[in-house]
Parts: sequence; structure tokens; C-alpha cells
Amino acid sequence: MKELFAEAVIVRFMVIATGCVAIVAGMHAIASILNPIFVAILVAVVLDIPRSLLIRRGMSSGAALGVTILGTLVVALFLVFFVGNTAINFRASFQANQEQFQAQLQEMGETLSRFGIEADDIQASTQSDQTNLFGLVRYAVSGVVNLLSSAFFILVYAIFILIEVSVFPAKLNEAFKPSEPAYRYLDTVTKNLRSFLVATTQVALITGIGVGIGLWLLGVKFALLWGFVAFLMNYVPYIGSILAAIPAVIMAFIQFGPSTTLLLVIGMYLLVNIIVNNTIYPRMMSQGTDLSMFVVLASMLFWGWVLGPIGLILSVPITAVIKISLESYAGSRWLAVMLGAGPSTETQSKDVPAA
Repeated sequence: MKELFAEAVIVRFMVIATGCVAIVAGMHAIASILNPIFVAILVAVVLDIPRSLLIRRGMSSGAALGVTILGTLVVALFLVFFVGNTAINFRASFQANQEQFQAQLQEMGETLSRFGIEADDIQASTQSDQTNLFGLVRYAVSGVVNLLSSAFFILVYAIFILIEVSVFPAKLNEAFKPSEPAYRYLDTVTKNLRSFLVATTQVALITGIGVGIGLWLLGVKFALLWGFVAFLMNYVPYIGSILAAIPAVIMAFIQFGPSTTLLLVIGMYLLVNIIVNNTIYPRMMSQGTDLSMFVVLASMLFWGWVLGPIGLILSVPITAVIKISLESYAGSRWLAVMLGAGPSTETQSKDVPAA
């Protein structure tokens, strides 16, 4: 009997694993179709916040939805025309910037040689396909361009999803009774996901605006583009803001070389990261969707491979949805704990015996 049970468990595991592999392979094959839909879902969930706020202020549901959609159109037009135009201008000057980057490296190498430091290996590594730092800038900008090129479809999807979100509570009440486990599960997942996205968007927005203004004041080219990159990459906690700094620092190096301005750009990013990670980000962690640093890194690599550059931005939200779903069900809560950053302070205090 035990052998049959063990075989059943193994067969079940193999079936589930095979299904997961098939789903991931399918997602990888149709990533160009899924990416706008995933981004639209994030946009719709975030846009539901001002819609709900307008309703609480006394506006009718239809009017609140109309105002939210109108505001979304204005923001979308701004992003497409201003950020998109900046990204296109950068791509047009890519070859010149790359040549200037190599020239600055050569000049820095000559300066280091005067102090007896051989910089040939550093310059050779930056020209390699595997370690070319300027290739990271191209990768980041291509991701932004791909995202903005799908702006029309994302906007259409987001509007329809937003309409669906506005009637979702009523449909949930009609489909399930509030006392049923399925209702409680879906309600918990929806509320936790919304809290996570709101907190993450607040952090990303503050960081993006701060970085954009700081770079503009320092005179770094394409400051609006790097601020938008910082906004997107801050959906990846811990290391997202660090990765977002690389393109702007390289651009400052191209413009000013190893100078005081370059140090100010690096210092500005460090200051923003310290403020975000020590004062603002802990607020997001309190939403119960914190992920361990290893899980964040692994999810970036995995979803980046599955979905491409946009997968780097979507990696943590997707993984957070999985974690929220797991911890909302008693049978899989242990797996959600393993994905998390560790037991909460409250849990640890309960485990410590009284003196």
C-alpha cells in the first residue's frame, strides 16, 4: 500500500513538473504576445487605485472610470512622445556615443599608465561581447523602446482590464458566497496583490522622479530616459536601482570622463538608494510580499529568459503573485515562506520563550 502511495506521489509530481515545463516553453514562444498583456494587467491594477479614490470622494462609478481613462491617455501620450523620442534619439546617436565611450576609456588608460597602472586589460574587457558595458545600455534602451512600441496595445488592454476590475467584486460576490473558501482565497490574493503593486509603484515613482531631476540638474544627456529606466527597474527590489544606475553612469562617463560630475552622478544614485532602501522600501516589505534576495535574482534570470528584457521588470511582480497565491492557501503556505526573505519580527518574537 505504501509503495502504491509513493508511486502515486511520484507520478503526480512528474505530471505537474511536465505541465509547468510545457507552460514555460509556451510562454517563451509567445513572449511578444504575453508581454503587453502582463504589463497591461499591472497598469490596470495600479489605475484602479485613483478610480476607487474618486468613487470614495463621491464621484459615480462611470464618471470615475472615465476620468481615470482620460488621465491614463494623457500620461501615455507623454511617455510615448517624450520618453519615446528621447530613446529614439539615443539609438540614433548610439554609434557616436560608443566611439566616445572608447575614447574616454583610452584617455583614462593613458592617465592610469602615468601612475604605473596598466589599463589595457580593462579596455579590452569593455570591448568584449561578454563584458561590454555599453551593451548593457543598448539592452536597457531596447527594452524601453519595445515597451513603448507596444504602448497602443498595452493601453487598449489596460482599459478593458480596468473595466473588468471595476466589476470584479460584484462578479466575485455573485459567483461565491463570502463564507466560501474560494471567495476568501481570491479576495485575499486580490487585496495583497493590489497592496504590493501600490507600494511598489510609489517607490518606483519617487525614485524615477528623483533620479530624472538629479541627472537633469547635473547636465547628463537623456535624463528623462534614465529616470524612466529607474522607474521601471525599481519594480525589482534590492538590485533594480543598481542596474538602473549603470546606463546613466556610463552616459555621464561619456560626457564628462573621470570627473567630479561623474562622482556626483554616482553619489546621487547612492543617496537615492540609501533613502529608498532604508526609509521607503521597508514600507513595501510590510505588505507581506517580501522575497529573498536569491529568489529576486533567480526570478530575474528566469523571467528575463522567458519574456526578454521586459521580463526583468515583470519578474518580481509575477513572482510576488505566485507567493501571494501560495501563502493564501494553507497547504502551500510553507512554500511561500521559503520564497520569502525570512520570518517576520512578530513571528520571531512569538518563538522566543519568555524570560
